[in-house]
Amino acid sequence: MSAVDEQMCDSTTQVNTMGLGSAPAIGMANTQVSTSQAISTLAHSAGDQVQLASITQQAVTLQGLNNLFSTGAACTEINIGAGQHD
Repeated sequence: MSAVDEQMCDSTTQVNTMGLGSAPAIGMANTQVSTSQAISTLAHSAGDQVQLASITQQAVTLQGLNNLFSTGAACTEINIGAGQHD
């Protein structure tokens, strides 16, 4: 059996140690980045939903007030008209 050169063994066993050693850190960093992007998108979406809900609530309030005032005016006209016929 022939002897194997020591430098040859070292270079063969040391190949890709940087890639293998940093893989867990890179994987964790990618997970953290994707999670932070998802959370920021969720927060942005929640802000949009609050704004849309506020606009809808204002529109409903305005419509309700318009209905109340128009009903009051109609009742007043009926009462005035009834008083004139007597």
